[in-house]
Amino acid sequence: MHADNPNHRKTPAGVHRRSEVTPVLIRRWAQEYVSRWYTPTASVRASLWRRAKKRVAKDELDATKVGTWIEQTLEELNSAGALDDARWARDKAESLLRRGTSLRAISQRLRAKGLNQSLVDQALSALRDEEQCSDPAWEAALAYARRRRFGPFQRGPAVKERRKQLASMARAGHSYAYSARIIDAQDEQDLEPD
Repeated sequence: MHADNPNHRKTPAGVHRRSEVTPVLIRRWAQEYVSRWYTPTASVRASLWRRAKKRVAKDELDATKVGTWIEQTLEELNSAGALDDARWARDKAESLLRRGTSLRAISQRLRAKGLNQSLVDQALSALRDEEQCSDPAWEAALAYARRRRFGPFQRGPAVKERRKQLASMARAGHSYAYSARIIDAQDEQDLEPD
């Protein structure tokens, strides 16, 4: 029938008609998101709400009903082990520590991702409890200095930029004592733990 009509526009391959928001659709969105990104529950919730809001007004759906569907979906993912905020917080804290982020900044970033304070505290205490990391604040300051090539990690002649380097480490949240010790060190052997 449509083949006879030259004005008929075919839908491109792979393009589907917009489906109505249902618990099944929300579950599919959540599973796609979780399969693509390693993320905390709050990020999945925010993503689902962003997608659902676009359709709730058009479909004249009750937002509380959609909210209930989203929470049920998140509970299912949590019970299935697809979402684990405690594990995500530990992994993210370890990653940030390795790149030289201060403990205070790690705490702030985890809170900004929607984690409650008890999960943040657990992640930070896990950093302190690890055997290879006796003082996580020192390890973070050292990693930051190494990455930014401060103190003994400078290449070429030592440039008199001590104040700038101290200011940079302070902005990154590292203590003055650790920062000064790292920047004033002559070589990496001076940085061995006490």
